[in-house]
Order: sequence, then structure tokens, then C-alpha cells
Amino acid sequence: MTYYGDALTAVTMAEAEHESTLTRLADTVATLEEVRVLHTVDRQRVLDLEAENAALRARIAELEPDPVTLRGVSYKSSPNTNEALYSGRADVARIFLQNLDGRSWGNVGQIARAESHGVKVFVVSWKDTSTARVAAFCSTIPDGVTVYGSYHHEPENDGQFLTPLLWQARWQEQAPVMRAHGVIPTPIRMAGTLYGVKGRNIMDWVLPDGLVDVCGFDAYYEDRDPADLAARVLAHAEQEGRPLLIAETGDYADSPNRPAKSATFYGALEGKAIAVCYWNSATVD
Repeated sequence: MTYYGDALTAVTMAEAEHESTLTRLADTVATLEEVRVLHTVDRQRVLDLEAENAALRARIAELEPDPVTLRGVSYKSSPNTNEALYSGRADVARIFLQNLDGRSWGNVGQIARAESHGVKVFVVSWKDTSTARVAAFCSTIPDGVTVYGSYHHEPENDGQFLTPLLWQARWQEQAPVMRAHGVIPTPIRMAGTLYGVKGRNIMDWVLPDGLVDVCGFDAYYEDRDPADLAARVLAHAEQEGRPLLIAETGDYADSPNRPAKSATFYGALEGKAIAVCYWNSATVD
């Protein structure tokens, strides 16, 4: 009897353990089901939030104004046109300086004339190699204006004494000084270099990442298809990963197709460039 009694006890204990295991498994299944339900609820909440965010982003996009390309003109030390035409029409003033010795924002006549016309955005270039003079000039720029600064614009045209390495070295010196005074470093190259004019390679005149903030070009459509020219400067700006600024553009003063070509060029860049500055002539398109 002891043998059978022990066996029966063992069976009873095994059955109890089995029942306990089943109970634990049932509890585990119930817990997993609760987790699944909660996960489903959380996942649906995530989907709902993503849908709400997408709707908000779409609404914000509707409310945001379309990008606008500013219109600019050149203010020269000796103007060859009636600058009164610019008042109320020009958003940007293109200013050309050479040596900055003794120069300050307040004693540059063309800057004063542009300000009298309500201009608040400036593209200013110089060829001064002195970092100290650049710093002195930039330190006089007042609050309330936006300045795109450029050391030695169209450097390809002065290749007889300015090599790409020397130009880049000067930019390495001057760009931090510009930025320290709130000036936006903007190299300005010749768009003709994008066509390989005189065997030039635009990549020789591209500055390193982080040194400058804008991709600048002087882009004249005198003997070029304006749509193709616009496409090339936009493509190169995208390649550099910098916003585009056209510091000079235009056509021959006596070109009968100038208005149409201007409209094509400006239209192709509308909303895609910071600014397009027309080189002043006897008339303003």
C-alpha cells in the first residue's frame, strides 16, 4: 500500500503542478493580450498624432508666404543713370569698393544714396587684402541692415596675379572677420566659368564647407540663353549646398530682346535665389 500511496501522492502533486503551470500560462497569455491591446492603442495614437502633425504642417505651408527673390541694382561712385528710378523699387544695393583704408559705412556716398532710397540689404565687395582694414570697415556697419560681403569678386578675371590658392587663403583670413561683425560671407564668381570660358574650371574657385554661407555669381545673359544660364547657376549653387545670390546681371544696353531676356532670367530664379542685382545702365528693366 505504501508504494501505491506514494505513487498516488506523486500523481496528485504532478497534477497540482500542472494546474499551477496552466494557471501561470493563462495569466501570461492574459498579460500578453493586455500588452497587445495597449500596443494597438498606442500605435493608433501615434498614427493619429502623425496625421494631426501632417495636417498642421500642410496648414503652416499654406500660411507661409512663397519665397521672394529680392531685386537689386548697382549704386556706383559715378552713377550713369538716374538713381531716383530706384527709389521704392530696389530691395538691394550692389556696392563696389576697392581699398578700405579710411572707409566706414557712413562715408561711402553710394551707400548713403541707397539708404536714402530705403534700401536695407547690401551686397558689398572690396579688393583690400588687409584683414585689419576689413575688420575696421565691418565694425562700422549699423544695426538694421543686412550685408553680404565679398572679397575680390570675379577673381577668375584677375588670374594673372590672383591664383585660386591665394584667393582661398585670403578668404580663410577674411571670412571669420566678416562673420564676427554680422556680415554674410559671399564669394562672387563669374557665371561664364560654368561654361568653361578661357578654359577655367569653377571648382578651382569653390571655397571649403563652413567658410562661406552663400554661392554668388555675376551672371550676364548678353550672349547666352537666359534660361540655360539660370539653370546652370542654380545647379551649381545646389552642388555647393548654398543659397544663390546674383550680384550682377544684365544685357547689352541696345539689345532689342533685353526686356524678354530679363523676364526669362528673373522668372527662372524667382523664389530660388536670395537676390538678383541688375547692373545699372541707361534704363532699368
